[in-house]
Amino acid sequence: MRAKLGQNSNDDSGSAFVGLTAQFANIIDRNSQVDSLSYTDQKRELTIEVMLESYAELDVIKDKLARNGVAVEVVSAEQVDAGARSRLRVRYSQ
Repeated sequence: MRAKLGQNSNDDSGSAFVGLTAQFANIIDRNSQVDSLSYTDQKRELTIEVMLESYAELDVIKDKLARNGVAVEVVSAEQVDAGARSRLRVRYSQ
């Protein structure tokens, strides 16, 4: 997988990307829709644009990820007809 991501085996930034993505995928509700993912290597953070069923789901996501050592910043969230469109920034807690 590292080769596909353009990472060498000595570079742990690829594992941060994979780890953060996997952590998010494991807790996201199956009725939610991920619109985009963007990883910033320098900051080692993942930005996720996602459509959630409700604002309440944001708290659930934040709590579950925090228990796994992942910090979540809600960059934006807006109510739309389909639910809550959100942009999240996630990174491993220090």
